[in-house]
Amino acid sequence: GGVGAAAATEPEPAMADNGSHETAGQAKPTSASAQDKKQPPKKQKSARQRIRDIERLLKNPRLPQAIRAQKLAEIDELAGRAVESKRVQKETKMAQRYRMVKFFERRKVLRHWQSAEKKLKDPNLSPSDRKGLTEIFEKIKNDMNYIMHFPKDEKYISLFRDPDDESVIKKRSDIYIGIQVKVEMGDLKQRTGLEATDGDGNVPDDEDAGKGKAKKAKKEKKKSDSSSSSKKRKA
Repeated sequence: GGVGAAAATEPEPAMADNGSHETAGQAKPTSASAQDKKQPPKKQKSARQRIRDIERLLKNPRLPQAIRAQKLAEIDELAGRAVESKRVQKETKMAQRYRMVKFFERRKVLRHWQSAEKKLKDPNLSPSDRKGLTEIFEKIKNDMNYIMHFPKDEKYISLFRDPDDESVIKKRSDIYIGIQVKVEMGDLKQRTGLEATDGDGNVPDDEDAGKGKAKKAKKEKKKSDSSSSSKKRKA
């Protein structure tokens, strides 16, 4: 009987073993989790890489016709994305390269603009002087449009420095006249040089500006709703 009681009160060594096993088991997920964190996220494939993948798939002669047609349509869509991506990259590169040149030229034209505008307000200006100054003012407006509407994917050609190459001078003249015509037709807006610009010194397109305003309004509304709900909870 005494031996049985001693055996009953004696702690079971298996408990210690089980505990040690559980501790070891708990350490494994932590180790796996840490390993997962070290792994960098998978880089998303570019449109061109995805096109190459699909082209390899299309080489399979057993590919069903329906899937083949679907993949060909996908290639067309991806090709469009690739062209757009390349265009945006080029525009960003050109904008960063010529940002300061365009900034100083815009500032110079803006000073001419404000000066001409002030002189035109003079009531004592003679008709002939007013006519001449009006023509100068129109030229200043065209200069501003050239700076602000210059093609974003082109190397900017300075308005105040004549290049040595005659072909570049002709190109500048063609772009200048082209922008002037588009403004007169209403395809482009008259710029004043006072518009808000992005980080690269470009005036956002009207569509982009509209999206920006809508996004800002939505953000402000969300902030206002959050503030209102917070006040209600406190009340």
